[in-house]
Amino acid sequence: MLAQFTQNHGQPNSTTLSCSNLSFKIKDQLILNNINLNIPSGKISALIGPNGSGKSTLLKLLTGLITPDQGQIYLNQSELHSLKRKEIAKHIAFLPQRSAIPDQFTVIDLILAGRYPHQGLFKRLQTKDEHIINWALDVTNMTTYRKRHLHQLSGGQQQRAWLAMILAQETSLILLDEPTTYLDIKHQLQMIELIKNLNIKHNKTILWVLHDLNQAIQNSDYLFVLKNGQLTTQGTPKQLITDNKLAETFEITIDSTHYQQQHILVFSKWHCCEKFRFEYGVAIN
Repeated sequence: MLAQFTQNHGQPNSTTLSCSNLSFKIKDQLILNNINLNIPSGKISALIGPNGSGKSTLLKLLTGLITPDQGQIYLNQSELHSLKRKEIAKHIAFLPQRSAIPDQFTVIDLILAGRYPHQGLFKRLQTKDEHIINWALDVTNMTTYRKRHLHQLSGGQQQRAWLAMILAQETSLILLDEPTTYLDIKHQLQMIELIKNLNIKHNKTILWVLHDLNQAIQNSDYLFVLKNGQLTTQGTPKQLITDNKLAETFEITIDSTHYQQQHILVFSKWHCCEKFRFEYGVAIN
């Protein structure tokens, strides 16, 4: 039954999320100004930009956790703030950057909470609920930890448990706020690969905030670039690099070279230089 559910879970993605003329301020400070975007369905999109550019705030707006001062957000052509929280949670799953660990919660307790939009409180699990929970555990490699208390897990295991919880929501759209933060490089790469597989194998639309520009370029199909609360540009990694838009936004120099038949991008500022292998089909001509 798990194999059958997993196969069915890869049906075409129909959830759409967009915003128009979106602005948000705290007191008299404008945090986001006139944002217009449409998240590509079935793709991995990254929201990137310098610190303090409004990335996390935009994710909270797009999930309905906070209300814009101006503009509209549309979920499947319906105005987001006309929908109840439970209805939104059936379509959008959101994993914030920091999540408090409930005392005495086990992994399975946490994942069960992800089924709330579909079953409500104090309702018995149905067969479908059990299949989805088992699928979420399997996809995140957390099956053997299902009865483990969260405080007994490593940082990487805890992050996978939270990811399993939002997968249990059974949404086609997943928003992630810096999912690799606080993880060492090994667990960062594991988390990125897991999320990419959710897109490739299970047709999840992903919008993630990534602090690491290298990771965003290598692992995303589309980039939204914020600076000082404004959406300065958007496009594929190749488009933004060849147009020099990323260099302008981050105030760096981006050069390209070749080494052993690999495209190499060199990011430089002052006397610092960081190199990485530029793969996943983005070529610099």
